[in-house]
Amino acid sequence: MSLDFLYLLGQLFAVPLFLVFYITLEKTNKSAAILVLASGFIGLISLIPSRPIFELIQLSDQYKLATTDLQRIEIKSAFKATLSLFKGTAYNIHYILGTISLIISSILMIKCSLYSKATAYIGLVTNILVFTYYIPRIGG
Repeated sequence: MSLDFLYLLGQLFAVPLFLVFYITLEKTNKSAAILVLASGFIGLISLIPSRPIFELIQLSDQYKLATTDLQRIEIKSAFKATLSLFKGTAYNIHYILGTISLIISSILMIKCSLYSKATAYIGLVTNILVFTYYIPRIGG
């Protein structure tokens, strides 16, 4: 959890990245560039509810102040319920849309003269590999 706040802050740097991709790739294929921008932003926005960092900090503070076992049990239950959001639907949307957005932008980069082919192919291969992390193991 200690790195999640940094992860969230790091994702904010993707906002200018998606804007630059849109501006530079819209001449290659405007509808695909809009798709990159929209899916990228929706993916970024969905990260916020999937990382209840401040809620967990507040529960931790409440746990420190708890004076009875019953209060501690209630706070632990709330903590477990809140922690379940970390890999919930919003996180999956963030992961899938963000990766798809970067795959599409890499494909557009291949067709765009502003980017080198090496950069485009590295982005494509990297994001396809990242996406395979999401595919569940078969039979496991």
